[in-house]
Amino acid sequence: MRADPFQPRPLPGGWVTPELVTISLALFLSATGAMAFVQFFVPYLTSVKGLTTEVASVLLAVAFAVAGIGRFAYPAVQRRIGDRGVLSLGHALLTAYPMLLIVTSGAWSMAGAVLLFGAGGAMVFSAGPLQILDATPRRWHGRASGWFFATNFLAWALGVLVLGTIAQHIGLHALPAVASGLAAAGLAAVAVVPKRPAVRRESGAWTAIRWALMPGPRTILVLMAASSIAFGLMFVTVAAIATERLGPQEAALLLSVFYVARLPGSVLAGFMVDRVGASRLLGAAFWAAAITLVAVPLTDGAWILLLAVIVLGLQQAAVPVAAMASAERWTPVGATHLTYTPFFTALELGVAVTVLLGQIVTGFGADIGGVLALFGIVYALAGTLAVVTLTPPSNTRT
Repeated sequence: MRADPFQPRPLPGGWVTPELVTISLALFLSATGAMAFVQFFVPYLTSVKGLTTEVASVLLAVAFAVAGIGRFAYPAVQRRIGDRGVLSLGHALLTAYPMLLIVTSGAWSMAGAVLLFGAGGAMVFSAGPLQILDATPRRWHGRASGWFFATNFLAWALGVLVLGTIAQHIGLHALPAVASGLAAAGLAAVAVVPKRPAVRRESGAWTAIRWALMPGPRTILVLMAASSIAFGLMFVTVAAIATERLGPQEAALLLSVFYVARLPGSVLAGFMVDRVGASRLLGAAFWAAAITLVAVPLTDGAWILLLAVIVLGLQQAAVPVAAMASAERWTPVGATHLTYTPFFTALELGVAVTVLLGQIVTGFGADIGGVLALFGIVYALAGTLAVVTLTPPSNTRT
């Protein structure tokens, strides 16, 4: 009798699996290079390629939009070439897009490069986490998710530091070659990822959207979108207040704490999801951010700004970890992508909208204190939504 390909296989007892270690290694290399290069994408296009800031910002927004929408193509691609094949494809695209920037200069070529980046990111952040969840016992999904995102945040931080140093001493023109080289190392690391069969149930985009609109997943979807959109607007406004109160150099140092806080925040969030659940973690994270945001325009001094960037960093770390760890709680075996894909599509599209709205907020001179208070209220509502609607799931796979 033929075995059901969707039945779960026996899993090891621990949470540090070969998939987690090897996929995180490949991600670390690519994120340090090709992904961190996105931080310099707009300055590179304006200074080296001669595009306007507005055009460069639109291209960056398109890249994140493609990264979100491209996730829906993952099941079809995975069924043809397997998860490791999808990972290889994703890292290959991340290797190629900086090289395309080097050898071309036209606007359409720049658009092609951002499409490669978006598609590559979509494949890497679909196949990698889903393989990790497949290989990890259900009770440890929080810790595995925390490790994965901590790796991503650490790589981004180191990548920005390394690429920033190169840009300062050599020039922005040197960054794509370095970014592509590091991504190529990530592509090579995929060779050591275990090649194990993992059959995904066939599904179209509308099927995934219907699953994501169920009561539990719907709340995660809203929280992901709110977190990513509000993050960009608040980061612009907090940066403006910090620059006004402290000066540009001190403000830049202060805001760097945000990126540092995300690293331990991911690890802590992973353990907290396993211990207290996603509902309590997300509720506490959003409410802490809400209180801090409302306090910033009402309180003078650097300490409240420092507290704000730390809390926002921890909150921004908690949301994707909780979403990844919760992705399979509402789905049958073999269909985790039905909720995971819309969750992170909402995140990527939120970032895309944020890039554009950030330009609008700064361009029209909006009241900074009012913007912070507004999103403080949004975060308070989001925290309440998480606690009230995220009930324990009926899916008890281990």
